Amino acid sequence: MSHGPRHIRAAPSHPDPYPYYTGLLDRELLVHDPIDRCWIAARADVCHAVLSSSACRTRPAAQPIPDAIARGAIGDVFGQIVRLVDGPRHSTMKRVVASSVHAIGWSDVLPVVRSHARWVGDRLTVDGEGERVTELLYSVPVQVIALLLGISHDAFGAMMSALVAYNAVATAVTAGNEPSEHDVARGHEAARTLLDLVGSVICHDGPVRPLARALRDEGNALGCAHADIVANGVGLLLQSFVSVGSLSGLTLLALARRPSLLERVCRQQLELTPVIQEVTRFEPSTSTTVRFVAEDAVIAGQLVKTGDVVIVSIASANRDPAFNVDPDRFDPLRSERRCLEFGTGAHACPANRLAPLMAEVLVDHVLSTGVDVPSLADIVTYAPSAHVRIPRFGGGGPRSSFSAAARPLGTRSPM
Repeated sequence: MSHGPRHIRAAPSHPDPYPYYTGLLDRELLVHDPIDRCWIAARADVCHAVLSSSACRTRPAAQPIPDAIARGAIGDVFGQIVRLVDGPRHSTMKRVVASSVHAIGWSDVLPVVRSHARWVGDRLTVDGEGERVTELLYSVPVQVIALLLGISHDAFGAMMSALVAYNAVATAVTAGNEPSEHDVARGHEAARTLLDLVGSVICHDGPVRPLARALRDEGNALGCAHADIVANGVGLLLQSFVSVGSLSGLTLLALARRPSLLERVCRQQLELTPVIQEVTRFEPSTSTTVRFVAEDAVIAGQLVKTGDVVIVSIASANRDPAFNVDPDRFDPLRSERRCLEFGTGAHACPANRLAPLMAEVLVDHVLSTGVDVPSLADIVTYAPSAHVRIPRFGGGGPRSSFSAAARPLGTRSPM
């Protein structure tokens, strides 16, 4: 029998963290975790209170940009992307990002995801069905965002490598770890590559693709600095790098573990839309998120002090029986579904429609290829992550930093 995770940051990569998550609901309103030296919000009402509190920020007030990356291109991106800033700059840039994402609809996404999924599938050279599915899930979404921005196929190798290098350093510093000087140097180079790629399509004099045009026009209309607009274009790539692939993989797992549900979907007796909506509630890809207390405040009857850290357990909140009736039952047709996967308050994710839409088209494509979906449940592992549940299939275990997706497709041999 598998033991539960030792602490909250170990839960997203655990094979079965849900007994641990639901156990948090039976404790105090705000649980203090001595291992992580933080508060944990688990009940839905408490999570909502933390995410809505003006005292709780996305970064420590005294260190908005970690010292290790502050002097260089990573710091330029990190300090400008809307999900990591608060205050007036956040509210204006959030409007730009939200308007840009909401401007992308079904007619924009559907043909691009379908055609690009086929393009990627034709060029995969990995062995094993599980690994092919994994690479498809984590390559297609970010490359679709790149195509909607106007980044060409020829740049995908450099872009994916840069995303891996950036993500490795950003993940380390946000977890409180000290990256090596070599990794930081690679991260700065990666950030410059990403800024150059996005900057070139936003500044393009000729026809501009829909996402780049929306970012540029809305940003200019609201008087945003060019650097902010470009950095948040990079932010869209960073956000899609893991999130949509994880949601797609968790949806395939939900189908793999429920043969009758899989059959109904394959026979088109049930659409994928409600299945994905239930996955975001039942097993959200964003298991937890973090807030930093900027000023003393009382939340859910508990005094939290300046400098305290609060981890918001979205996975627990979604299984709170006060939030969802019979929360441990997977029911795509539940009538009053409530979910915190995309957050709430000032930092609610603006991709609450785009991400599920992309995942739906991608999962539908995988199903159309004749993959042995039930077998995926037997070969799944979860990549190490303190906050995101990242399923990977095959290969004997999760590979670090999405190295497979980083290589230019079709060039898997040593270079």
